[in-house]
Amino acid sequence: MAILLVQERSATLLQENEKLKKQLEKLRKKHEMELETMKVHLAESRLPESALGGFYHHENETPEYSCDAPSTTQDDDQSWRSAFASAYE
Repeated sequence: MAILLVQERSATLLQENEKLKKQLEKLRKKHEMELETMKVHLAESRLPESALGGFYHHENETPEYSCDAPSTTQDDDQSWRSAFASAYE
């Protein structure tokens, strides 16, 4: 009797495990599609290149900024102002 219960529980757990694997794979594919969609939207946006730089950073790349690098805040501010000038009028 105990063996039958253990076998039944094992079968139930295997089915649940397969169901969770399928759900995880579905979520992974959905996430990949969302990332690709965001990349397309960012590429098509009207924001200046400096605003989009952070979104295209890959895991194996080192950041292009450091504490020793000269600040380009003034250039970035000006490009943002010009990009959104029509919204302020």
